[in-house]
Amino acid sequence: MIPFLLAAGLSCPTHADLAAALAAEFRPFDEEAVDQQLDALASGLAGARAAPGHEQLHALGAAMTVFEPLQAPLDPYALHIDVALKRLAGHPTTLTVIGAEVARRAGLSAGVVEAGGRHLVGLREVGPGLGLDPSVGSVRTVTDRRAEWRCSHQVAFALLRELVERHLRVGDVAGAVRAAELRLALPLEAWVSKRLVVELQSIRARLN
Repeated sequence: MIPFLLAAGLSCPTHADLAAALAAEFRPFDEEAVDQQLDALASGLAGARAAPGHEQLHALGAAMTVFEPLQAPLDPYALHIDVALKRLAGHPTTLTVIGAEVARRAGLSAGVVEAGGRHLVGLREVGPGLGLDPSVGSVRTVTDRRAEWRCSHQVAFALLRELVERHLRVGDVAGAVRAAELRLALPLEAWVSKRLVVELQSIRARLN
């Protein structure tokens, strides 16, 4: 597995690859087990590739019903892709990453859409107006005109932002520092990077 600091600099890592590299920065990561679980889920979509886009999304939704969406605001690990796969439960954004990877491995043109602060699995051939929303476990029409495709860097940024907040909530300042450091490895605009450096310094001050 490519370390997160290197993966974050790649032009187009998959959502799952970057999420896996992120999780591996915090705890031991069983890459083989994750790979097998994702392949097993993707095998259930073998016949969906020839179906129309909306049917592909519904088939993916059926495959993802094994997962329970959890906000779990005091559980940083609910955001880790390997933990979500093991528990069959996790943060909706992490479940979206899993759904997008399962679809990709099944040969579907999947991506991640952000709409109204939520991340959904979308299909390129359908567009961002229809997506699988893991937070409710169903395919829904996206009415938010601001709905946009999100690359793996943008989704990793959202995961790390939430990780910083959760580690602080449970008093794990070292974990919050690590998440804040990793965030700075992502491609950022200069003004965003400057703001995040100040935030990192503020969190580090709590260690003293």
